[in-house]
Amino acid sequence: MNSNFRLMGSGVAAVLALGSLAGCADDAALDGTYTHVASNPSATDSSQIFTQLTINGADCVLLDRAVPAADGDVAGEEMEQECQVGDNALVFRSGDSEAEVPFERTANGDIRLGMGSETVLTKQ
Repeated sequence: MNSNFRLMGSGVAAVLALGSLAGCADDAALDGTYTHVASNPSATDSSQIFTQLTINGADCVLLDRAVPAADGDVAGEEMEQECQVGDNALVFRSGDSEAEVPFERTANGDIRLGMGSETVLTKQ
């Protein structure tokens, strides 16, 4: 009876370990850099918003750059935010606040941000 308990415990541990590995494999499948370029809707000129999302396991970084910047600086204005990859959402934290941005993977491996959004970041 004691040996059966040990075998059952080992089986449960193996299933939990496999579940953990499967979760890591899913995170790793998203690894990479994704980009999107769009015209700046708030600008009166021809500036563009360049968005880059870099995923490394459960960690991610979202970089937005307006080029050229409103003051004409060709290098542009930049905003970078760290995030975590959650279940079908990017999770951004600031102090006690948390915001989730839903995403889905497209058939060709790109990422669509937001619910029903047309913002597709193309995998590089």
